[in-house]
Formats: sequence, structure tokens, C-alpha cells
Amino acid sequence: MAAEAAAGGAVDGPSSEKASKECISVVARVRPSQQPSESVRLKPGELQIEIPRGDDTVNNQIEEYHFKFSKVFGPETTQNDIFNGVAKDLVLGALDGLNCTVFAYGQTGSGKTHTICGNHRDRGIIPRSLGCIFDAIDCQHGNVDYSVSMSFIEVYKEVGYDLLAKEFGNSQDSWPVVSVSLQSGDPVLQGAKRVAIASEEEGLHQYFLGDTHRTVAETPHNLNSSRSHCIFTIFVEASDPASQTVRTSKVQIVDLAGSERLKPYEAGSQNDKVLMGQAVAINLSLHWLEGVINALNRSSGVVPYRNSFLTKVLKDALGGNARAVMVATINPSDAAMPETISTCRFAQRVANVQTNARVNEERDPQLVIAALRQENAELKAALNAVSAGEDGSQEGSE
Repeated sequence: MAAEAAAGGAVDGPSSEKASKECISVVARVRPSQQPSESVRLKPGELQIEIPRGDDTVNNQIEEYHFKFSKVFGPETTQNDIFNGVAKDLVLGALDGLNCTVFAYGQTGSGKTHTICGNHRDRGIIPRSLGCIFDAIDCQHGNVDYSVSMSFIEVYKEVGYDLLAKEFGNSQDSWPVVSVSLQSGDPVLQGAKRVAIASEEEGLHQYFLGDTHRTVAETPHNLNSSRSHCIFTIFVEASDPASQTVRTSKVQIVDLAGSERLKPYEAGSQNDKVLMGQAVAINLSLHWLEGVINALNRSSGVVPYRNSFLTKVLKDALGGNARAVMVATINPSDAAMPETISTCRFAQRVANVQTNARVNEERDPQLVIAALRQENAELKAALNAVSAGEDGSQEGSE
């Protein structure tokens, strides 16, 4: 694998004001590999794949693929580089009332969960986002009052479960179920606990608690494979007495379960009944996600958001009221090449999807009432002062 830039940093593509404002930003992250393929090349804003087609020196044709990305991150990229280069600006926008979504897509074992979640020693986008929001709030000047809360759910076999519920038990029958519906075109979750948090420490405690409830399993491709999609949401509300407004926003961070080819002649989840059922459900869910992306690319007809739990939850990010970025995670080994090409093709279609993010701001009734009461009190005081002055002048004239 070759690159025309430092392996640890991002390889930037050509900037586009229109794309950054209106389209989903798509970046690629290439994971480290003990046996990286020579077919994968990293270039400025581009990932190139060259695959030889032919078994002898006579028929030595090469099939070339050129995939464009906003940024390309090499194998030596740190978690901090990813957060600063991918998510930080979007997360900070939540303080100004802008929704945002960050999601990772790729085959199983390509580094999605590492990118989104990380671990205690090398934190991913979710824990870094919590720290970023509270650091930014602490640096705010003025009288704006911020309140922060969070929810954490997983989507397992097309059913939502609340990972923050205390009654989360070992039996699936006892798992707290979450449902999702579209009301006036907006996704609404029922049954998902929203926990108020006052600090980064409180948020991390709740996050790590929920993370222990996620459904994982060992597969031939990944020793700790996520068998469900996880959706972590941070809700921010900013109340400004000066302008009598309240701004609301959400930061949605999604770790999608990995796609997996199920072929009888390959080692994979198809060799285990439970893993096979999970893989089929994951692939079907991702299939519906691709269907939504394809419909948005056509810009005509009905977009099938209602086909799956995942697409309903992600409606804001997929052409709705949110800024969005997708991280395409890449396994650069030769064995993973078919899935790598499939991931990159999907990423190109996602990059064409336009979103319509707007500031979620409205007049705060409580602040308006408080201001009116204050104004009324001041008018009464002024009226009393005038009345007292008139009475004094009349007494003086007598």
C-alpha cells in the first residue's frame, strides 16, 4: 500500500463550499494491516485500487478503481486526528442549534467500532464528543444556560433496545424495547431513556455502562464483532435570556454493524447458526440503508425510510435536518478487497446526498413571560414614582 502523503495524517481532496454545506461529507480511514495489499494507494483526496486480471504474463490486464473522498486517513492516523478532522466542527455546531450525525460504514473487522467507540486508553468519537461539548460550554461567556442529556440504544435484528436501562438483563426477553416512528417527517423514539448529565465524567459513566450491554460475538473475521448497530445521541438545549430564545440540537453518533459476505466456500458466520442469523439481519438492514441512499441519488419518487428501524432513526442525516459525515473504514488486505471496493462504491453514492441543516431556535415562552413580568414590574414602579411625585407637588402647592 502506497501513499503520496504522510501515512499518519489525512490526505485532503479538493475543497468544495457547496459540498461542505449541503452534502454528506465522506472520509476514508484505512486501518493498519500486517499484510497490506500493494493494490491500494492513497493519494490526495483519493483511494486508488489496482487489481491484476489474468493468470500469465500475456494476459496481464489491470482493473483500476478511483474513489474520491473529502479526506483520506492513513493507517498511522490517531484517534485524536480522526476526531479533530472529522467530527469536532460538527459537534461544536450543536451549541449553536445545529443537528449533526457521524456514522461509520464498512465490512466487519475494518475498524468501525474502534473509530466510533475506541477503548478506555484510546477513546473514539463518542467519548471525545462528550468531552468536547462540556469543554466548550465551560468556555462560554454570557448568560446562556446549557442543559445536556443523552440516550444510547442498539438495533439488534431490527428491534431497538435501550442500553441505559437498569433492568437490562441476561435474557433477551428482559431487554427494554425501543420503538421508532416518523411524526411529521421527524424520527421519534419511544422507550429510550434520556439521562441528564452535568459533566463529562457523568456522561462517560453512562456511556461505558451502556457499552457493556452491547451485543458482541467472536467471528472468523473479528474476535469482538459488534452484532448490532448502536446509536448514541447527545441532546443540547441552550436557553438565552437576552434574546428570549431556546436552541435545541442533537449529536447522533452511529456505529453500524459490519457487512459480511456469506459464501459456502469461505470461513465466516455461515458456519454457526446464531452468527448466521445475526449476519443476515445486519446485511438486510444495510441493504435497506443502501436503498434509501439510492433513492436519494435518483432525486425522484418515494424514499423508503420506513423500511427499517435504522433508516427511520437516520432520517435527519439522510437528506434531513442535520449536518452529516460518514467514515468509510477500509481493510487494505487482499482478502478484503471485494468488500473494500463495495464500501467505496457505497461511499461515492452517500457523498451525493444533500442535507438541509438549519438552526433549531424558537422563542422560549418562559423567558418571554419572565421578561414581560419584569417589564410590567418596571412600568408599575415608574407609574408609582410618577404618582408619588404628583402627590408631593400638590402638597407643596397647598
